[in-house]
Amino acid sequence: MERLQIRIAEDLTQVRGACVICRRTFRVFVRKTVEDAIRLLQRSFKIHCRQQHGIVVKELPAGCGIDYIVENLSLPAYVFTRSSRKLIAANDRFREVMGYTESETKALSLEDLRSPEDIPVLFQSLSENFGEGVVQSRYRTKGGRSLRVRLRYRDLIVVHNQNEIPDACFVVLTQLEAA
Repeated sequence: MERLQIRIAEDLTQVRGACVICRRTFRVFVRKTVEDAIRLLQRSFKIHCRQQHGIVVKELPAGCGIDYIVENLSLPAYVFTRSSRKLIAANDRFREVMGYTESETKALSLEDLRSPEDIPVLFQSLSENFGEGVVQSRYRTKGGRSLRVRLRYRDLIVVHNQNEIPDACFVVLTQLEAA
């Protein structure tokens, strides 16, 4: 799944796209060629990503997926699935803050990141479908240190290992403090 989903109207009058992070839609009317409209749409998308998500997009690689999106964020971020509660993507900044290696991160679940007393609250929040929001939470690093974090999250559908995952959740950690 690309970060910019492009759809061409059946009558070839417009090209539409949507950001998979925030679901903002873009629309460009075809004036000369469809290719020109797609280039214009991609330029708008690059500006949007830089301003709204802090992602600098030089090119949109064919088939770029959720790993590419997460890795290009300047803040600690990860993606997990609600059903399994397993992390499917995380960036270097997240691994640095939490003290895990890349291979260790691939085996993590949300329970591994939280204090035991916070797990019932975690399960309760996962059972409710909020879609997107900002919450305060406590995280536990690999070394056992407790962090207070403010996190932004958004539900989305991703393609991971060539499988579509409809219950993924994108999380960005902000305002990290020792608890």
